[in-house]
Amino acid sequence: MTTTPRPLRVGIVGLGGIARGQHIPGYQLCENVELAAFCDANPATLNAMGDRYGVARRTTDYIELVAENEGWANVPPGARTSLYENPNYTEVPFAQMTLDSILAADPNNPTVDPVPYTGIQFMAIPEWAGFWTEVSQEFSNAYAGQQTVEEALARAQDIVNEAMEAAGYQ
Repeated sequence: MTTTPRPLRVGIVGLGGIARGQHIPGYQLCENVELAAFCDANPATLNAMGDRYGVARRTTDYIELVAENEGWANVPPGARTSLYENPNYTEVPFAQMTLDSILAADPNNPTVDPVPYTGIQFMAIPEWAGFWTEVSQEFSNAYAGQQTVEEALARAQDIVNEAMEAAGYQ
């Protein structure tokens, strides 16, 4: 007896250029993947994209979307201060520890060893948007089966190294 596996249900948060140009087309090329939910801060964009791709589950609040489907303990921590004011999230056992760690982080000294940039979780350098677009294209190619994950990771590392060398960071 052959059974068809359940589709991988994907929710996309943020429906800007990268989602429209890379993520959505990449997922559409994958067999057994369903665009299940869209989230965007702009209701007009959210509804236009939902209509265009036939996605019924739409929200402007990704935290509520994750909590509804995965539980409050699985909501990504650190995205918004308001998360730590939400009584549902404050019940999560590690919520206070996570907030304390975030508040103790020093954006001027983000790593153990000195580095030529500042920032926490993102790089405050002008080259970021350019090379990240290229890196996301490599991941999209892997999603679409045009290369392996290992190849995408290796190429992504090359892209970042080239950008950092060209900018004089390395």
